[in-house]
Amino acid sequence: MCLTHVMTLLSDKKISFLDADVFKTIFDDHWEYFKKVHRRYDHEQYEAPVQKMLGCRDASNGYSEYICMHCGQDRRKIPFSCKSCFCLSWLKRYFDSSEMN
Repeated sequence: MCLTHVMTLLSDKKISFLDADVFKTIFDDHWEYFKKVHRRYDHEQYEAPVQKMLGCRDASNGYSEYICMHCGQDRRKIPFSCKSCFCLSWLKRYFDSSEMN
């Protein structure tokens, strides 16, 4: 399965990745200021999930590599998600699984 096939399969998921990137950008830009204004959030119980979410899907935090079974040439590195309770990718999986039950 080469890039064209993968993109076709993931076409429904593109928006959720874009939404997660916007969400992460907002937090990255404003988290420190938010903690200064709202001091009760300047605590490790909030800092850890936010930092985990900010590193979500970053290949430097680990990834799986897949090779095309047909041509053997196409390689894809898929970064791991953070599995933080604060992350949009985790939230989507949670709602997808709860809809099935």
